[in-house]
Amino acid sequence: MKKLIFSLLFISAFAFITVAQEKLDDGSYKPTSGFTTEVNFIPANTAAPISMNFLKIRMFMSESMALRLGFDLGMHSNKSTVMSTVTTEPNEETKNSYFIFGLNPGIEMHMGDMPKLSPYVGAELGISMKSSKTTVTNAGNVNNSTLETENKWADGSNPGYTEFSFNVILGADYYFSQHVFMGAEMGLGFANTSFKEQKETATSGGISLTVTTPKSSSMNLGINYTPAIRLGWAF
Repeated sequence: MKKLIFSLLFISAFAFITVAQEKLDDGSYKPTSGFTTEVNFIPANTAAPISMNFLKIRMFMSESMALRLGFDLGMHSNKSTVMSTVTTEPNEETKNSYFIFGLNPGIEMHMGDMPKLSPYVGAELGISMKSSKTTVTNAGNVNNSTLETENKWADGSNPGYTEFSFNVILGADYYFSQHVFMGAEMGLGFANTSFKEQKETATSGGISLTVTTPKSSSMNLGINYTPAIRLGWAF
């Protein structure tokens, strides 16, 4: 709750400080050239209301056209221990991790002559890759017994994949000043996801057994949106 209150106060103060800046010569706040960057703001998420997991940069070529490039970068790891109930048996240690990287280049066409509101349509391509693994030491509380997975976690979650997508975008930005804006965005998108081959290797007593799950793929077409308010800064 404290993080949420602090974030709201910070954003409010930031907006009020910058709103006093002078308008552009034509009375508009909207940029005609230069760069913008933004983060996601999710008011209902008290743990992390401001998210930096996805970063987007735009370059305005004119008042009506902007090029955009999104970056998706994420790493996560966790450890857990299952304590043995027998003093002669070791504790089971599990390490999970994954890595995500993505790029989303695109274009926006901004419309209207409103001084603060800038609706737009656009399109973007996307490529995203994810890898994951699990290492279990003393699996089942058996000494020198291990379990290793590749392109998934031991519980079957977080499969590794490569994804290609195409999105038609509809969005809008509202400028508090020359530099500060917030916005929302949704679109109609197509995605082709290729899931990587998964391996699970169990070793006990010097004997190893590997189970392989072959590659698979899926295609999706539908409406998508970012469940967050975009908060940005125009340079």
